Amino acid sequence: MTARASHYVAADLTSVRWPVDPAVSPDGTRLAYSESWLSTHQDALTYRLSVVDLGSPPDGDTPHYPGAHGARWSPNGSTIAALVEDPGGDRVVGILDSNLQPVWLPNTRGQATHLSWSHDSSSLAVSIQRTDGRFETHIADITGRGISEFGVGPSDHDTLPEASPLDDRIATVAAHDDALVLAVHSTAGAPPLRSSKRLSEVRAIRWSPDATHLAVLGRPAGAAGWTNQALFIVDAATGATTRVGADIDRSIGQVVRGDDERGIGHPDLAWTADGRSVLVLIADGGSSALYRLDIDGEHEKVTDADPCVLQFDHSQRTGATVASTSSPTNPGELRTFSPPLTTGAPIVGTVHQPRPAPTLHATHPLRLASDDGAAVDGWITMPATTPCPLVVQVHGGPHYPVGNRFSFDAQRLAGNGFAVLRLNPHGAQGYGEEFAGSLYGRWGSQDLADILAMVDAATDAYPIDPTRLGIIGESYGGFMTLWALAHSDRFSVGVCENAVSDLRLAAGVNPAFWESELGATPSSNPALYEDLSPITHVDRIEAPLLVIHADADLISPYQQSAALVDAMRSKGRTVDFVTVSGAGHFENVTGRPSTRIPKLETVDTFLRKHLMPADRPDQGAS
Repeated sequence: MTARASHYVAADLTSVRWPVDPAVSPDGTRLAYSESWLSTHQDALTYRLSVVDLGSPPDGDTPHYPGAHGARWSPNGSTIAALVEDPGGDRVVGILDSNLQPVWLPNTRGQATHLSWSHDSSSLAVSIQRTDGRFETHIADITGRGISEFGVGPSDHDTLPEASPLDDRIATVAAHDDALVLAVHSTAGAPPLRSSKRLSEVRAIRWSPDATHLAVLGRPAGAAGWTNQALFIVDAATGATTRVGADIDRSIGQVVRGDDERGIGHPDLAWTADGRSVLVLIADGGSSALYRLDIDGEHEKVTDADPCVLQFDHSQRTGATVASTSSPTNPGELRTFSPPLTTGAPIVGTVHQPRPAPTLHATHPLRLASDDGAAVDGWITMPATTPCPLVVQVHGGPHYPVGNRFSFDAQRLAGNGFAVLRLNPHGAQGYGEEFAGSLYGRWGSQDLADILAMVDAATDAYPIDPTRLGIIGESYGGFMTLWALAHSDRFSVGVCENAVSDLRLAAGVNPAFWESELGATPSSNPALYEDLSPITHVDRIEAPLLVIHADADLISPYQQSAALVDAMRSKGRTVDFVTVSGAGHFENVTGRPSTRIPKLETVDTFLRKHLMPADRPDQGAS
């Protein structure tokens, strides 16, 4: 029998379970949370929900329920509502009592995305995404009287229904005058009250404890995706809207991204018991922490930056906060923060199955000053054997920040003998709106300069072979991989996944996004779209390239890579093409093990082939 490698290999993607979706009971004594992992048995991202006492560590008798996540406690503390993955592929709503015995709600087929309890614990407001992609809001009576429609939907956006903690009002996101607004409905049938602020995006809603105001995370109407996401306080009686925390110059609710689902969904948001402050997560540089924003304008960072806080829930009764956290050498744990919250104690750690956690490779920070004087952060994960080749991994977005959280990709590649460099070049959030918007109309400019400068810094500081450099990335990271190969001779190999290669084609799928990124449409400035499309420059790409694309990608359609590969082959270039069947744009986070693991093995083999010399066989390979 061949011994297993001491480091992560691609198949170990299924061995790590992350604790997600912490939910503190109303009395502050219990915690519901889920473990998340990729199940080879179900061939899917799956969950297991557990309930523990906050005053004692979990033990073998901890009750749990398979397939459930997104727990929401009823106000009376007797019942948990959760999103439950159905074998048929739907996400249905389950009601679990304190012993996690299920009662299924009828007629909630489809992708349930959001749950909110009524103030008297008798019903749930449920947002359901239909098969056509639109959303509907329903009221589910858990006493047995079934489901009723709520007059909201079908809608092109998630309505995020939130029930008042004191009465029968419900707040939802609604379309109004070509924008989004917050609508407060009365079950008595009165017309909904709408907020005075027009928004282009709403990510989260929460009622204040006295039900007089609502906290809303979103962006003003017309704002580009690189602008700061903002916190608004809405008067529930008048609709008057006030922005809070504008002086922070960070995107409120944003956390650093990784290769698990934490940080992709709707951000967490909570009021303090006195109704004077709101707790939110904010990415600052390469870390994300919990902040308290007072409605009178003050704000305070209330948890340390290490480890990164990715999700949280807050008990108004006790003041305790439970957070899902991560660090470069810790995939995830739940930590409880007691007032004043600054330090946290771990209560649930990462679960490794079926074998002990493998050796983890150290990750070191790098910082340099860019050409315009802005600070650019990077992180390098070093293998055990040096000198070594370097692989630059470029994040997506381009506005998603990365940083001080666990990266399975970095650990796996380091185990294969590669140094791995991740960074936040110009365009990333977490460094202020000017930095995030600096690529407006200029993709492939300062961002590429940052990458090349960070490669120089890494090769100067660490035992890296500068003649063996690779670059990889998904989505925008795939664009940058192609752009770097066409505009620099530094890289010996590239891997792009779900990449944008033709901006003209991309603009046809999401014209509003591309106009907000480039300041023009293909018809108003065709030369800009042509010049910024990597497919225009394939004759300059000489390095071997691995192209990967999910055939069900609706954000960057499969044709992006199919056309790129055809163009490269017509030029006689070396290109391998892998199709990931039945997967979407976020396959690298939520994809099935049956597709993700072979894909990662293909990437590892490709990089070893082109970056490992013949006299140095497969460092770290299993």
